[in-house]
Amino acid sequence: MAAVACALVLSGCSGAKPGHEAAGRAGGPVRLAPDPAFAGARITVVFADPYVSADKCRFEWRRNGRPIPGAGTSVLEPGSFARGERVEVAVLAPSSQGGGER
Repeated sequence: MAAVACALVLSGCSGAKPGHEAAGRAGGPVRLAPDPAFAGARITVVFADPYVSADKCRFEWRRNGRPIPGAGTSVLEPGSFARGERVEVAVLAPSSQGGGER
């Protein structure tokens, strides 16, 4: 099982300020949308690989380093976080070899 992580800090109304954008490199395996994210947004994990299915992955969302209860899908609803909080997600995807997870 491999984990891919994305993070953002919700500061003000936008994550577009320096140091507040979604972490990770451009063109990475996953990204968060909308980008820039903002408090009150519905945050969604978007996969770069069109063959990766969200329903076959596990999602571990965290707010300020702590697990968010009930958040286990590719979408984080607006009531799950507030302005100024750091939101992260680890995505555990199935192996492309067909056996186990990566």
